[in-house]
Amino acid sequence: MVYGYHFYAQGGLPVLREHGVRIPEDLSVFVIGDPDWVSLYSPPLAHMELPAAKVGETAAQVLFERISSATNGKTVPSTVRRMFPGTFVEGSSIKFIRPDDPDGKKEEKL
Repeated sequence: MVYGYHFYAQGGLPVLREHGVRIPEDLSVFVIGDPDWVSLYSPPLAHMELPAAKVGETAAQVLFERISSATNGKTVPSTVRRMFPGTFVEGSSIKFIRPDDPDGKKEEKL
C-alpha cells in the first residue's frame, strides 16, 4: 500500500493493526513524506523524504505571484506544477517477493 501523504498513514496504520494485518508479512507499506514517527514505527516504514522547506518556499512564492497578478491584471495559470527531488529511505515495511515464487513457498538459497 502506498500512502500518498503521511497523515493518511498515521490514520490508516492503526486500523490495519486492529484488523491483524502484519506489515510486511501480509501487506507492504510505503509512505510519501517523512515525519519523525516513520522511523519509530515497528517495523520502520519505507518512505520518501521530501524537501519540505523548498516545497513550502515554492508554495509561498506561487501564492505571492497569484496575489500580485490579481492587483496588476496579469493572468496566472489555474494549475501550477512543480517537481521536487525526493530521497528513498529503506525501512522494513516492504516484503521482497521473488518473481519465480510469488507465494513464498520456495526455500531461499544464499
